[in-house]
Amino acid sequence: MEEDDREEAFGLNGEYFVPGTQLGLFGRYGHYRNLELEEGGNTYSFGLNWLDLARAGDRLGLGYGRSLSQGDLRRDRGDRRPDVLEAFYDFPISGRTRAAVSLQGQDEFSETVFGFRIKASF
Repeated sequence: MEEDDREEAFGLNGEYFVPGTQLGLFGRYGHYRNLELEEGGNTYSFGLNWLDLARAGDRLGLGYGRSLSQGDLRRDRGDRRPDVLEAFYDFPISGRTRAAVSLQGQDEFSETVFGFRIKASF
């Protein structure tokens, strides 16, 4: 891959909040292609969120995704599928600050990663 290679990419995103419920759904897809190498890859994710489950403003979510990957090249190199399955819970701790915990299974679910995040809005 060279700095001046011609590339093209596009992505689609969809979100839907189910009326009369506290459930939201999402899906995303992206495609990348290097026109010089005639190679490309795809990425996608989908999942759901439940809102206000235990207390006002909290979210419980489950999502699955695959990082940008070109299947033939990945298999030729013997690389694992770049899958991620994530469960998370996030909640407000003040007016502009949220905390979240997450558990992820990565790379054909061979790795488990625990996460903790603080998000502050200014």
